[in-house]
Amino acid sequence: GARPDDDIWVSGTLGDAALGLAIRRDNYVAPDAHRNLAIDRLELPTPRNNLGLALRGLATAAIDVSDGLLADLGHLCERSDLGANIRLADVPVSDALRGVEDESMRLRFMLSGGDDYELCFTAPHAAQANIRRLQGVLGLPLTCIGTMRSGQGVTVLDEVGLPVSLTVGGFD
Repeated sequence: GARPDDDIWVSGTLGDAALGLAIRRDNYVAPDAHRNLAIDRLELPTPRNNLGLALRGLATAAIDVSDGLLADLGHLCERSDLGANIRLADVPVSDALRGVEDESMRLRFMLSGGDDYELCFTAPHAAQANIRRLQGVLGLPLTCIGTMRSGQGVTVLDEVGLPVSLTVGGFD
């Protein structure tokens, strides 16, 4: 149901569950505060049911981020027969993920990490004020990260709008 020029939004932050899994598997050591947040996000995910219900009539398409942002947004693109451009700098991450110094690991967690169960959804640009209002009502961060476009696939853009070459995918 997404349409060209629809905004792409995500709830909450992305990549925390993947970070929690890396911590659990002893592949990453994090400070205690970050460790606890990441493990909680992995083991106690919060489904965004209230958001999903509130988006009826606003969103043109939606999917949960269970296989990673790139994979799940890719599914949404496929079903809508469109492509997507996302702005890497706008993808919301927690302080825990921001603290991961290895950039390739941080990017892998934020773009390909699954099990966050945040929602990725599209909506017309004209719905922005209503979505911002909804953010306040639900007390849940909602971030516009990009735009739907004609074509295929998901393109990640850097700060100046150039495509970023990535070697990350999602769970298949």
